[in-house]
Amino acid sequence: MDTIMGHSNGPIVGSHRIPDDIIIYILDFLESDTLGTMARASRHLQEVVTPTLYCKITIPQKEGKDIEHQKTAARLLRTLSRKSSLTALVRHFENAPTLVPPEVLKSVCSEHTYPSNLETGSGDQSSLVHPSHPVPEDAMRSCVNLQSLTVAGTIDIGNINGTGGWLSFLLDPSIKLKNLRLLVYPQGLLTWAIWNSFVVKILDI
Repeated sequence: MDTIMGHSNGPIVGSHRIPDDIIIYILDFLESDTLGTMARASRHLQEVVTPTLYCKITIPQKEGKDIEHQKTAARLLRTLSRKSSLTALVRHFENAPTLVPPEVLKSVCSEHTYPSNLETGSGDQSSLVHPSHPVPEDAMRSCVNLQSLTVAGTIDIGNINGTGGWLSFLLDPSIKLKNLRLLVYPQGLLTWAIWNSFVVKILDI
């Protein structure tokens, strides 16, 4: 049985259109890579898939690939900065890096590339990403519906200060997490002290 992608009213299987509620049910079983592909298949699917795609975001990480981890996070932050309507969709953020270095963010924001799995678009020339320099904590501060966050990785004295770096959005009273997991491993006693002072500020909110 053939499946045809409709331009405005969703996919067609045989002679029948698949209702949106069935598509939404299926989305819960799909990985983010598949969701991203579906979102680029048609404008209608983009509208249906995007809420699920951004509801729970997991940043992939491989051992020894910290830069790639940071770049993926930077691309997400870039997208949220440029498409503020997406920030309200984010409810769960897993495996966020401890650090998004300014130089990594600048490099990512200078890319001219087609949207990635977390940057849904039609794929034409109007969807090209153009450089700008968003402030990461501002992008996350707009995620007012964020319920859970997991931060994982090591951190050293050069990458953290009393404000928490890009994680300073956690100090904003409008961010009311139900679940916060900090799987962070500070390098050195001074880093431990600075990191602990930041965590105390979060707990005091």
